[in-house]
Amino acid sequence: MEDNKINMLGEKELLRDLQNGDKIVFKQLFNSYQQLVYNVCYHMSNSREEAEDITQDVFIKVLHAIASFKGEAKLSTWIYRIAVNTCLKNESRKKLNQLVSLDFLLKEEQSLHLIFDPETPDQKLEKSETEQIVRYAIQKLSARQKTAVVLHRYENLSYKEIARVIGISVPAVESLLHRAKENLAEKLKKILR
Repeated sequence: MEDNKINMLGEKELLRDLQNGDKIVFKQLFNSYQQLVYNVCYHMSNSREEAEDITQDVFIKVLHAIASFKGEAKLSTWIYRIAVNTCLKNESRKKLNQLVSLDFLLKEEQSLHLIFDPETPDQKLEKSETEQIVRYAIQKLSARQKTAVVLHRYENLSYKEIARVIGISVPAVESLLHRAKENLAEKLKKILR
């Protein structure tokens, strides 16, 4: 009964309850946003284990920073921004300590598979290898370009939502994604040679 509290609250009431330390509402917030945050972290880090760790870090930061959140942006935008920034900081630390990881993991499919799958094993392998190559190329983009591509391609955020998360204008997002696509094309040409 209390777990549905978040669904009935408006954003202002939700924020008030969170800032007053309502653990039930925070738990529901976590349950509501956990998968979104994990998806961003996974696509930014390309590692399930890192994504799980970063997701936990993000919600710890949300818990500690919620008192200072003013509600100037949507709560979801604020949480996305914390997730992206945490991923970027993690990536910076990682780059100092190790070389680029070639450990590619496929995106989990959340839909049920049909008993009869029209793709042959060779087609599946080729599709998987192509996705791995694309993920590798995305990892080589600048931090801002990578963030924009991940939020657009994997999170299906609109340009307006991406602009809010990154803190830039919509035309800047369009330009950023255009340059990212050009850079991806160049990187893919080099990889596929």
